[in-house]
Amino acid sequence: MRLGDLFTLIQFRNLRTRLTVVYMGLFGLALMLAAIAVVTAVTNSAQRMVRNEMTAAGAVYSQLWSARSSQLQQGAGVLAQDYGFREAVATNDEATVRSALDNLRARQGVDGALILGVDGYATSTGLALDDAALDRLFTGLDSGGIESGVLAIDGQAFQVVAAPVNAPVLIGWVVFAERLDAAQMRNLEQLSSIPLSAAVALDQPTGDRRDGPVTIPTADGPSMRLDRPLPSFDTAAPAQLVLTYPMKRAMRPYEALFWWLAAIGVAGLALLMGGTWILSRDLTRPITALDEAVHRLQQGDYVEAPVTSADEIGRLAASFNAMVGDLRDREAKLTHMALHDQETGLPNRLSLERQAGATADGWVVMFGVDRFEVVRNAIGYDSMARLLALLGGRLSALADGAPMARIGAGALGLVVVAADEAEAVETATRLAEAAQEPLKINGAPVDIALTAGVAGRGVSPPLTKVPMATPAAIFPSSPNS
Repeated sequence: MRLGDLFTLIQFRNLRTRLTVVYMGLFGLALMLAAIAVVTAVTNSAQRMVRNEMTAAGAVYSQLWSARSSQLQQGAGVLAQDYGFREAVATNDEATVRSALDNLRARQGVDGALILGVDGYATSTGLALDDAALDRLFTGLDSGGIESGVLAIDGQAFQVVAAPVNAPVLIGWVVFAERLDAAQMRNLEQLSSIPLSAAVALDQPTGDRRDGPVTIPTADGPSMRLDRPLPSFDTAAPAQLVLTYPMKRAMRPYEALFWWLAAIGVAGLALLMGGTWILSRDLTRPITALDEAVHRLQQGDYVEAPVTSADEIGRLAASFNAMVGDLRDREAKLTHMALHDQETGLPNRLSLERQAGATADGWVVMFGVDRFEVVRNAIGYDSMARLLALLGGRLSALADGAPMARIGAGALGLVVVAADEAEAVETATRLAEAAQEPLKINGAPVDIALTAGVAGRGVSPPLTKVPMATPAAIFPSSPNS
């Protein structure tokens, strides 16, 4: 699964959380890759160092093996060439042979010495050979293919060196055997700069030979192993020097480094989390404010979003504010058109109805222009519209600023507050009388006459006439008109 598909499956309610998770995920991935690279480099370096040390230790042991074999062969050769010893061997003087072997064994510091005749009979001191070991030794020497190598005696590995005894023909071999025990291996281990483990493996199949150090699994974890072949009297299962070193021990000096890397990674991740949270908070704050403004706009509240920057988000907020302003102006214009008369600019019947419904003790006073069609035909439609606008303004001023509405072709109305019907009628009479002053239209005075009526609570059906009857049913829905 791709990283993008993973983030698609994970749904985030907040952009801040998404940014934090994305940045932490990317940083964590980069940190993990860096840690893998460091651990791999350190591990490879440690393996290379261990491999070089084991190769050097194997080479040193090969030299020590050759040197010790040469030393023992020289000692055995000296005894094999001794005239008295050869005579004792030829005459089967076992006491003399044993004495000579004991003497030389003590001087050479070996575990066993023996004389092996060409007939297979052996006289030994310090070490007793079982029949199987004696048979392998005789087979190897009799074949002439080996005079120095590893021989297993009672399951224990020995370094065996032989020198031929000629009198003058071959009558046997002087053989020295030195035990390859744990003490010998510890001496070898001390020659290495790393604390490796050394052992001689017997009966090792030929197919298991390894050309160089390799990593093998063990109970204690991966270990480096080097097999150095040793000459052996058993050709079917050659012996090998096995050097092992656990990689856990090689990596121990780097544990502090790994712990520091882990601590630095955790601290870096925590710092990144805090920094990303703060950065995402500052980044998403204007977006959150814009989102809130959009929701309030859906509810009809024309609130503007704060513009806090000059970047893309700031420009988006500015564009949103411009859109809100346009919508507010457009709605205000539409509302004004819905509640006002287009010819005179006065509030219309709908506006008057809203005002009347909102005033609990209000009375609707209606004014009709007498001879409306005659006057309109005389002065024209436009002039008549101006006349109604001027008349509405005059009546509004006389009514202490109460809005005057045009409710018909030649009818105006307003809402007055009165305690009872008598007060409302008195107010209507006063306004009608005061408003009948001539109005100047296009520089010429125009006489007007008004008819007033009252609608509201407690008003009797016959409307008060000033000075003539009110046109019928201006507000047919009113309880009294």
